[in-house]
Amino acid sequence: MIVLLFAVDTVAPIISLCPVEQTIQVELGVTSAVAFWVEPTATDVSGTATLLSRSNGPGESVPLGTTIVNYIFTDASSNTATCTFSITVSPVDTTPPVVVCTEDVPFEVELGTTGTIAVWTEPTATDISGVTSLTERSHSPGSFFSVGKTTVTYVFSDNTGNSATCIFCVCITTVDRTAPMCENVPMGPVGQVEVVDTTPPECTNLPNDIRQIVELGTAGTEVSWIEPTCFDLSGTGRISMQSATSPFFFSVGMMLVTYTCTDASSNQNTCSFTVTIETMDTTPPVVVCTEDVPFEVELGTTGTIAVWTEPTATDISGVTSLTERSHSPGSFFSVGKTTVTYVFSDNTGNSATCIFCVCITTVDTTPPTCANVPQGVSGVVELGVTGTLVDWVELTCEDQSGTAFVTERTHVPFSFFEVGMTTVTYTCTDTSGNSQLCPFVVTVITGNGGFQTWY
Repeated sequence: MIVLLFAVDTVAPIISLCPVEQTIQVELGVTSAVAFWVEPTATDVSGTATLLSRSNGPGESVPLGTTIVNYIFTDASSNTATCTFSITVSPVDTTPPVVVCTEDVPFEVELGTTGTIAVWTEPTATDISGVTSLTERSHSPGSFFSVGKTTVTYVFSDNTGNSATCIFCVCITTVDRTAPMCENVPMGPVGQVEVVDTTPPECTNLPNDIRQIVELGTAGTEVSWIEPTCFDLSGTGRISMQSATSPFFFSVGMMLVTYTCTDASSNQNTCSFTVTIETMDTTPPVVVCTEDVPFEVELGTTGTIAVWTEPTATDISGVTSLTERSHSPGSFFSVGKTTVTYVFSDNTGNSATCIFCVCITTVDTTPPTCANVPQGVSGVVELGVTGTLVDWVELTCEDQSGTAFVTERTHVPFSFFEVGMTTVTYTCTDTSGNSQLCPFVVTVITGNGGFQTWY
């Protein structure tokens, strides 16, 4: 009997220098980045391992979000090994807001006056993120300013802390507009005195500055307030002009509400307050979640590496980031159900969660083996006899699942066999339906000799 032994390579290649996850930050508004890494290599017990495929290469452009990069190596026996890592491209706002600054504000007051209330059109700001807020203001329109030059400062910031400053001057100068007075003027027989009201009315019960917050993406909101009144020594003070009437719809931003009080002598006084409508994102990101990921592995295997298309998220602010991930594609998962969690957040801390299952189940695809296969089964008959009954001990079936049965056989023990060689075949089948044929030969010869044959 000649036994031929064949060496079979069942060992997968060994990968070296598989890159780790990397994160690339780009300016807000940029849609991709060029990524670089040292490519992995592989060795094999056969001496030869080649790169079968790769999903991306160094120096290629990678879009915003997370991209899974796969390298697959193979050897001459078609065993494969995979290197998987991720590249995350995140937008970062490093550009300060653009400010439309107010020019210097000049005011003239009567000589001898200490100062006046000053109003101006407030500066505005825009940002590439779409969100800006007034974080600092040294003076408000409608404040009292002393004679001289006063520096007014506004500071605008975006959601990532970039800021821009507007600086201008409220310049109060004195002007002598009072005509000279005549003294010791002789009077006629009848003295007449004319009383002239030169004192402007006062604004009373002026509302404080109003600040309201609306959802990001909202154009504005309606604001109500108790309107001020006018007081004058003559008793004739009235509101002669106002820039807005309560209630009033205000767009997002800052608006100066101005009232003008006038008395019967046409003396006027202006007072104002600001209404600021700011946007705030209170809506969590919208997540396109990954569905449950099923994998099947061979019975007896403890687990496998699993990959999947990662979930994505969008937000009304235009900016989302992956702040938590329990598992990465390319990780090893044991047999059973493993919960995978992704958490996405926007710039204001609103978050949304995606939860799915990586479900690893075992499947038996290995056929049973034949045990105790009869060998040398033969019979001898007299010359001229056509055949005989032949008996043997039946074989058994073994399987890694622990259960396998003989489901078919071409002959049974004590069957009649004609002179010559007859192949007897048993079929072993396990509970998963995998089958294995188990043949052996029954030989019937004439005369006194006999021989055994086994295939």
